[in-house]
Amino acid sequence: MEVNQLIEFLSSLSEILKYIGSEGLGVLAQGAHNRQDEIANANGVYPLVRILKEPKEYLVLSAIRSLRHLCVSVGYAPHKRNQCTTAQARGVKYLIALMTLSKSELIQVEAALTLASAALGIYV
Repeated sequence: MEVNQLIEFLSSLSEILKYIGSEGLGVLAQGAHNRQDEIANANGVYPLVRILKEPKEYLVLSAIRSLRHLCVSVGYAPHKRNQCTTAQARGVKYLIALMTLSKSELIQVEAALTLASAALGIYV
């Protein structure tokens, strides 16, 4: 599937399509042919940040993990553009809220890992 189609899935009303889009972007971001730049050019971070406000835990977890893979690539090399876009889209604010206020320990841990990925090397 192409990146634009996966991003369109994120804006769908269907939870299943949102999940497919989020998981697909996460896989592409961490795959052998890293597509972080392509996802950044298509503005894929903003819809993922919007999913952080969803009530379904599996959607939130998928979006958190996908954001983490977009912020750092293989070998923990930071992708500064996606990191900055995550911060501009208020993703850091939502991740902090999830880390501190979520009832799910898994969401708390994943949010903390994603926050670390969003901040890794950004001020170097």
